[in-house]
Amino acid sequence: MIEFSADTLKFAYLGGSGIVAGFLTWNGWRKGVARQGMTLLAIASAYAAGFFGRKTAAPLFSFLGYPAFVTEIIGAVAAGMLTYIAVNAVSRILFRKDKSTPEPKQSVRFGVMGALLGFVFAMFLFVVSYYAVRMMGTIAASKVQSVNAELEASKHQPKTANSHTPQEEPPAFIKGLAKLNSALNEGQTGEFFHKVDRVPPNVYAMLFKLGIMVSSEESLDRFLGYPGVAALARHPKLAVLKSDATVSELLASKSYLKLLRNEKIVALANDQEFAQEIKAMDFEKALDHAIKGGAVAP
Repeated sequence: MIEFSADTLKFAYLGGSGIVAGFLTWNGWRKGVARQGMTLLAIASAYAAGFFGRKTAAPLFSFLGYPAFVTEIIGAVAAGMLTYIAVNAVSRILFRKDKSTPEPKQSVRFGVMGALLGFVFAMFLFVVSYYAVRMMGTIAASKVQSVNAELEASKHQPKTANSHTPQEEPPAFIKGLAKLNSALNEGQTGEFFHKVDRVPPNVYAMLFKLGIMVSSEESLDRFLGYPGVAALARHPKLAVLKSDATVSELLASKSYLKLLRNEKIVALANDQEFAQEIKAMDFEKALDHAIKGGAVAP
């Protein structure tokens, strides 16, 4: 499979973003300020309805039998979609194409303002796509680094019957995400994004560590052996699930949707006391121990 360089991927990403921005700006000119404004209002209203109305809408989907956090997500998506459809329908009724055409000067003014709103919408989508690339690219970079480190280590170790088999080389898509993330962090582009990026750097660092930890069996074992994690794994409420034959069967068959609807899983997911114990654990220290190893600090 063809692999592209980091510069090529960055050029394609920025070039594609420019084309999308140009199209949305032209579309804003064509639609005019009123219709373009209603489109942005529909998106903003959908986001607000999903964010603030998720807890209100969640009980409507309790019949699905999922934990509270899952029904909240479903409720947020449903509230957002219904709000978007409703505002969009009102927009189509208010601004029909058979309305009288405005005067030429007024039409130009409306077109310019609509183009400006279209450009603002394009910038919003660009920011969303940038954060998505950064988040996924950070995890992809950790995967690539973990595999490369294992492959390099295996070259200098004698092969025996008990030798650890290195991980398979990541797919081209994962490598591409890692390269794109690296390219966006370098040079003048990186300086610009670092100035405008509002996500705390420790979030990306945490994602990177998490990616390395789940990519290595040894790191995962050290993570599970960390005192806080080990104590949580021995929690009586979790021990009940481990001994449950139905849960074990669902895990073995990878029936994750059915697993989420299991009564015991739902009860544990909604248990506030158990949730507080998870929050109290120092997750970052557990990750550092999993990756670097060594003695655990008291």
